[in-house]
This record gives sequence, structure tokens and C-alpha cells, in this order.
Amino acid sequence: MDDLARADIRERLRQIWLDPHSLNPARISARVTRQVADLLARLAKSIEGNTVESNTVAGNAVKGN
Repeated sequence: MDDLARADIRERLRQIWLDPHSLNPARISARVTRQVADLLARLAKSIEGNTVESNTVAGNAVKGN
């Protein structure tokens, strides 16, 4: 019963009862994949307009710069 004092536990119980599909790992994974794809698309678009040579960008990415 002490756990019910924690907000995260109450939220998890609320999700179980009201929206159990939101806890489905496949849905969570798909949502994260979409978010990463969106972020990478925006990054690619921002680099696209850059005057830096693509080989320089790729080389720095590989080096971790």
C-alpha cells in the first residue's frame, strides 16, 4: 500500500485500467522509431542546405566530432 503514495505507480495503474495498449512494448518501440526517423529527417534537411562538403560531414561523424 505504501507504493500507492508514489505518483509513478498510480500513473502505471491508471494506464493499466484506462489505456492498457499504451504499455505494449511494440507500440512503444514503434513510437520511438518514428521519433528517431523524424529527428534524422530534420537533421538531414538541415545539413542539406549547408555548404560543407558531404565527405567532411561524414568523416567528422565517423570520428565522433
